[in-house]
Amino acid sequence: MNHSDLERAWIAIVDDARVQIGDGAWDSWLAVLRPVSTDGHQLWVQAPPHARTWIEARLVPLLSDSASRVLRRPLLVRLATDEPSPGSSTPGGQGGAGAATAEGLPAERPFTPRFRFEEFVLGPSNRFAHAAALTVAESPGVAYNPLFLYGPPGTGKTHLLHAIGQYARQHHEGLRVRYATAETFTSEFTGALRSKGITAFKERYRELDLLLIDDAQFLMGKKATEEEFFHTFNALHEAGAQIVITADRVPDDMGQLEQRLRDRFASGLAAEVEPPDLATRLMVLRKRVTGQAIELTDPGALEEIARHVSTSVRAVEAALVRVVAYASLTDRPLTSGLAQEVLGSLYPGRTRTPGQRTDDPVLEPVTTSHVLTAISRTFGISEDDLLSRRSDKRLSWARKLAMYLAREETGASYPSLGRDFGGRNHTTVMSAWKSVGERIDRDPNAQVDLARVRSLLQVVREGEGTGGDGPQDDRRG
Repeated sequence: MNHSDLERAWIAIVDDARVQIGDGAWDSWLAVLRPVSTDGHQLWVQAPPHARTWIEARLVPLLSDSASRVLRRPLLVRLATDEPSPGSSTPGGQGGAGAATAEGLPAERPFTPRFRFEEFVLGPSNRFAHAAALTVAESPGVAYNPLFLYGPPGTGKTHLLHAIGQYARQHHEGLRVRYATAETFTSEFTGALRSKGITAFKERYRELDLLLIDDAQFLMGKKATEEEFFHTFNALHEAGAQIVITADRVPDDMGQLEQRLRDRFASGLAAEVEPPDLATRLMVLRKRVTGQAIELTDPGALEEIARHVSTSVRAVEAALVRVVAYASLTDRPLTSGLAQEVLGSLYPGRTRTPGQRTDDPVLEPVTTSHVLTAISRTFGISEDDLLSRRSDKRLSWARKLAMYLAREETGASYPSLGRDFGGRNHTTVMSAWKSVGERIDRDPNAQVDLARVRSLLQVVREGEGTGGDGPQDDRRG
């Protein structure tokens, strides 16, 4: 494998790993790794000296799994013995902020150039959040202060934060802007306490016109950091500075966070960024293919990817990178068949039925009713029991899987799904979605259950579409 092929493969491996672990401090550790060489069975990666032990224990096993998935053969990731030069970029503490400034604080994390408003793909799931973000960027501190963006990982919240920051710097000369993750804020704060640099830290964060904080849920349970951020928030807000915050949940669901801080977060405008629908996923893929000049033999390949991956924009882009890398490494054209081959084992139950063409009519969108029927038939549990408050181990799993699949397939909001599932609180659905996703990643039996339900879901939809006896006739229990 030549160096360019190795680089392409590494991008796909890191994207796969990022999907598994999410953003935050882990993302910063991934960013400092560099591929060195491979013999086809092992892949050597360069890591910063001070972090080798931590990366060896936490990241190497995960990267080995990702490498094996991406290249579709066993591949063991190992750390190279050659160390990076002293000038190499390394993560600052656990926040991964980079090199230090003269004051001993990590250098400012730069914005990602492609995370601009013009590169953001609009759809029903993110239109309101995009409009609010653009309004804030155009008039910082005037409207929606604070702006609180929330939703699952990978749906575009970080993109909007970077877009706000870059727009504000471009159109408001002299505006003092800072972007940081909650982990970075925590790391810088604890480092300032140890080095007696708290005055410089406060100046760094309180003398701003626009503060952008990513993944605020990671502030939870860190009392000293919460206290500092509370005072930072108040100082900025009283001075008329704009604050934009993202998190994976609404402020009321951040139970481990002090109430007074939750109240501050909820005092402005909260906008949800939901998983993208099929049309939005296709637009994301087309934009990436055009922007990266990817040679596309079969346009149906993008539809295949969009149908396989529905959780987030990041997952869709990672799937595209994985398919493109595999096509390049195997010297095969990028077709719908190749996309199905590469992604089919990762997302069972989403492949096309034999003989189905890419131009076949698309079935009506999946509804919660379809999911309940498929779950009911698969587990032999009545829909009434699925919606009831009764619970045992088997019923609880079936109900959580139904909530997970309904969220995945319909893209409906958590509150809407809570109403569909017997008037449950939206946090119950959110918790089910997260726990089932984690279980599917590690439990083969859960993967089999998901594949069975998805296969039956296709039958339920087709039966309803052909005007048969209806999806309820075969219900058991």
